[in-house]
Amino acid sequence: MYRGGKTLLLFSIAALILIGLGYTIGVGQEIKDQSQLNTSLMQLVPEKCKIVDLSDGIDASIEFRRDETGNIVDRSYVRLLADNVYAGANVSYRIVVKNISTIPISVDGCTLSINNNSDSLADSLYFSGSIMIYRSDNEYYDIIGTFKNVGITELADHITNIMKYRKIDITEELVIELDHQFDGDERRLVLDGSLSYELMPVFVQYFPTENVDLTGDQI
Repeated sequence: MYRGGKTLLLFSIAALILIGLGYTIGVGQEIKDQSQLNTSLMQLVPEKCKIVDLSDGIDASIEFRRDETGNIVDRSYVRLLADNVYAGANVSYRIVVKNISTIPISVDGCTLSINNNSDSLADSLYFSGSIMIYRSDNEYYDIIGTFKNVGITELADHITNIMKYRKIDITEELVIELDHQFDGDERRLVLDGSLSYELMPVFVQYFPTENVDLTGDQI
């Protein structure tokens, strides 16, 4: 398949799963109860999740789990989809999640699993982006970190390094802007293929460390 002289891919990305379970020993009864009930500490804000930018010809969408009537039934899961991706293309998403618990929380770590039928797809996909926290009823935001041209196998570590020990207070919103970029060399990309990945940040109760103040900033 060709469009404008560029090879197109049958390519679907991705499953971004946000799970907030309290599992750390000694973080308090409230967290333990929420863990037992499988209740998320963070919840997606669907009306603020959107496609920020995409290359010509790409079909991109953001999908949530819905019931038969179209109502969203799971605000801890979102799929970021892109089809007809070609060499040199990019698509950017903005994902917004909110602290719906009654305690400040932070990221304990991120895990990433990849499922693809062609290694060339995973090797040709790079990520850039920024992570922000909207504070004081969204009156202002802190950019807590950025990353650029990160391979898919390194994505979880980069996000963990940015977010670990950073405080997300009650009702505050976490904004992740994620840009998927594809290698410009058509020889590296297969004609047909698919790739999915699951990115799973785990949120726990926030406790300041010796080198971090009460806002979550480094001292």
